[in-house]
Amino acid sequence: MIGEIVSHYRVLRVLGEGGMGVVYEAEDVRLGRHVALKFIVHKALDRPDRVVRFEREARAASVLNHPNICTIHDVGESEGRHFIAMELLEGKNLDTMLTHGPLPIRQLLEIAGQIAEGLAAAHARNVIHRDIKPGNVFVTSAGFAKIMDFGLAKILQAAESLTDAESAATVTSGLTTPGITVGTVAFMSPEQARGEELDARSDLFSFGAVLYNMAVGAPPFRGPTAAVIFSGILERNPVPPLDIEPTLPSKLQDIILKALEKDREQRYQSARDMAIDLRRLMRELDSGAVAGAISTTSQPRITAAVAPLPQTRGKSWIVAAGIAAAVLVGFVLWKSTGARARSAPAARPDVKSLAVLPLENLTPDPAQEYFADGMTDELIARLSKISALRVISRTSVMRYKGSKKSLPEIAKDLQVDAVVEGSVLRAGDRVRINARLSDATEHQMWAESYDRDLRDILSLQSDVASAIVREVRVKVAPEESSQLASRGPVDPEAYQLYLQGRIAFSRFTPESLARAAEYFNRAIAKDPQSAMAYAGLADSDIQLAGRARPPREVMPKARAAIDRALALDPNLAEGYASLAQVKLFYEFDFPGAGAEYRRAVERNPSSTLVHQANGLFLAAQGKAAEAIREADRVGDLDPVSSSSGCLRARLLYYARRYDDAIAQFERTRASDPTVTGFCTFAISAYEAKGRFGEAIAAAQRASDASPNEMLPRAALARAYGMMGDRAAAQKTVDAMTKLLERRFISEHDFAMAYSGWDQEETLRWLEKAYEGRAGLLVYANVDAVWDGVRSEPRFQEIVRRIGIPR
Repeated sequence: MIGEIVSHYRVLRVLGEGGMGVVYEAEDVRLGRHVALKFIVHKALDRPDRVVRFEREARAASVLNHPNICTIHDVGESEGRHFIAMELLEGKNLDTMLTHGPLPIRQLLEIAGQIAEGLAAAHARNVIHRDIKPGNVFVTSAGFAKIMDFGLAKILQAAESLTDAESAATVTSGLTTPGITVGTVAFMSPEQARGEELDARSDLFSFGAVLYNMAVGAPPFRGPTAAVIFSGILERNPVPPLDIEPTLPSKLQDIILKALEKDREQRYQSARDMAIDLRRLMRELDSGAVAGAISTTSQPRITAAVAPLPQTRGKSWIVAAGIAAAVLVGFVLWKSTGARARSAPAARPDVKSLAVLPLENLTPDPAQEYFADGMTDELIARLSKISALRVISRTSVMRYKGSKKSLPEIAKDLQVDAVVEGSVLRAGDRVRINARLSDATEHQMWAESYDRDLRDILSLQSDVASAIVREVRVKVAPEESSQLASRGPVDPEAYQLYLQGRIAFSRFTPESLARAAEYFNRAIAKDPQSAMAYAGLADSDIQLAGRARPPREVMPKARAAIDRALALDPNLAEGYASLAQVKLFYEFDFPGAGAEYRRAVERNPSSTLVHQANGLFLAAQGKAAEAIREADRVGDLDPVSSSSGCLRARLLYYARRYDDAIAQFERTRASDPTVTGFCTFAISAYEAKGRFGEAIAAAQRASDASPNEMLPRAALARAYGMMGDRAAAQKTVDAMTKLLERRFISEHDFAMAYSGWDQEETLRWLEKAYEGRAGLLVYANVDAVWDGVRSEPRFQEIVRRIGIPR
């Protein structure tokens, strides 16, 4: 068949052959992807029952979509040849890995956790496997553990289940006829061996037997014949794993032996429970607390849908999911009305808030970390557009990147009802995202895997966000639904440059902002139709204005960029906040800025940057109560980040609540000693209270932490001057002046440096600041720094020309 076209697949080479199937590597000529094609071998074509069983395999497997279950793309028939098209996998199966003996404990737990997650997903769809064994677990080179071989499926109708006669006949044939048993004997459950009806707990016994094999290097029940093995499964307890491998954690033995209980009522009752115990053991192993008691209240966070695994010795090969050394396996649907009474599913929690934890980068290249972080940011941005949902900001969730905290602990920290976690794997221009939604108790609500071309990344993001919104069942307005929709294909290289720009922007230093602008410009050069890149460029220029570059140089470019972005995409919610910034801080257009801020809040109700900017806009107009309410909203969205505390300190300072501002600043600094940013403004609260020593200490810390930021130096000069040490104040100003030879410093910062001790220089630099369009002048009416010149006509003229509403 090599070289033939079967349906729309070009057959390339043989991969392997099982009990009744042969697998080829093939190319899907319509989609341009390589797949594995599994055919019934020619000698079996005269067996109609095998054809029916083969087709059943595809139908059962096709209902499943999970990163730890092999993906079935297609099923068909061409010229009498029946086939299934499956994802092509590179790596090795677990059976081959175990030929070298037991697995290292961490590798064992990583693989086992993934198998348990795959089983949990299948069981949630009322599908059981019936043949869990090492040969049916494949570990890809990218670290995915895949449950394979969905053969001999029995799709039950209504309350029907596998009949006693059918199951018993299957087992009887297995005693006498090698190679055709349904379920490899050594990994069968007692109920399967007895020919009884099966439920999900049968898989858990088989999984326990696989775990035993992974831990000690051999199955728990062994013998020269199938009859001897069946006798052991039905009548004997396995040798405790610790008797064979004394170095194993005792808790792993507990997990294995609980799974191998002969009475299924005494076994684990769900794969999810088993996954939780395995992940908890991994966390305790990492923390050195393996010997301690397992807590029933704190479960370890599953850090990724899949995890990279150490390479084992032996030859790797490409294999299609669906080939086993012995027999084909089956997934069996079961109904909740079956013979065994099952508990009703837990009530779906009411989800009004969620956090998207940093997606794990599964790409072997660490340089691709930006891509995973960028996917996290984009998912947060899309979900933030839903007004009925409180979505935690990037700055808070990124604190949990690599965290060992359990998911319930994180949910408690962030005060959310649900958490999204997952992973990103990128191979060339293909991207796979595995995402999982869990409630605050770590109960899985939803999981899905998405595989797309990089050109369709926006569609992928839209699908993930839309699926999450559907699962949490919040009300979505029509305009919000349009915000979730995809914006069409992208240029792959341009999009990667855009993501790198966004990551650089998030670091928020003058240097990183300049790098961000460079990335966005390069993205635009590759794709002049990228509205997102234009918006990113505008944001970078806005933040550079006054900090590192003259506003008159960069703000007109920012306005042009944001106008272009909104022309390309009028639904670009981020664009309205950027336009408001330009109108406020450069054009001094308060009414225009207010209109854009309102649009931005409507379109991005969970954006901390939008609420932060709107709070400062309100504060500039003297609307202290409304501004602080916005700070409260930012705190809700950004509960563990220091930036929300600094914002609140700044707004309290503008409200002349100096004691409250200082208290907030000190609380924030206690939680994060490195805080700078908005907290620079809180230094002036110390000055307003006459606490100059503390003002000097805080300003010096901020200056040392951010040597390229000039506001801390200006605050330091002001504090020295107000304390009466004019020599020290002048020395600080002179150092700033010296820096003017090689970099831009805002005229506003010089005016601030002189304020409180040199009125003439203060006014002179304020006039220069107005001519230079220094954006911070919009706070002239509320910033106590200018109290020393507030009654001066020259100052009042500046305020009049800025047009600050009273």
